[in-house]
Amino acid sequence: MTTRPYRDPLEDATLLDPPGGQTLRLRFGGSYHDANIRWDACIEALPPGQANYFEIGAPGEHGTALRLGLRTAQLDLPTVRKAIVMIRQYRRLTTGRREFG
Repeated sequence: MTTRPYRDPLEDATLLDPPGGQTLRLRFGGSYHDANIRWDACIEALPPGQANYFEIGAPGEHGTALRLGLRTAQLDLPTVRKAIVMIRQYRRLTTGRREFG
């Protein structure tokens, strides 16, 4: 069995805000509707009781708009890594807002 070496999801991401706060803007590669795209993303930390969500908007100058809300105290690097992996692996992404978890 061949194993692929681990590749950090942040390697091809551009963080536009420092980690550790309540919001973080970033851009990273992924796929959407069978096309390779660049996500122009904003992740926000949500308080307990609010539903996690993602919202996919229109393509723009810097990539396809993505808003992601996660119930977490702050947006540290491990959380950002997990968010990138989640978006890359989720196969039923659709335009608009979807709540999950």
